[in-house]
Amino acid sequence: VRGIAWNEAGIFEVFVNGREAAMGANGEFLAEVKLAVGDNKVVVRAVDKQENATERHFTIVREPDASFIRKK
Repeated sequence: VRGIAWNEAGIFEVFVNGREAAMGANGEFLAEVKLAVGDNKVVVRAVDKQENATERHFTIVREPDASFIRKK
């Protein structure tokens, strides 16, 4: 999961599904999320330098990869 978290006070940390994301310049963040086939809930939580936090909830749908389906 990749994105940008921004706040006038500055972003202190970002979590994706409870794990701290890698932070880059200008609030850019990156986190690896393993996706199961079907619906996958993702919660991004950003905390600014004044300890205010906000969350965004997403659903990522992973379709089955047809190349792995065995034909009988």
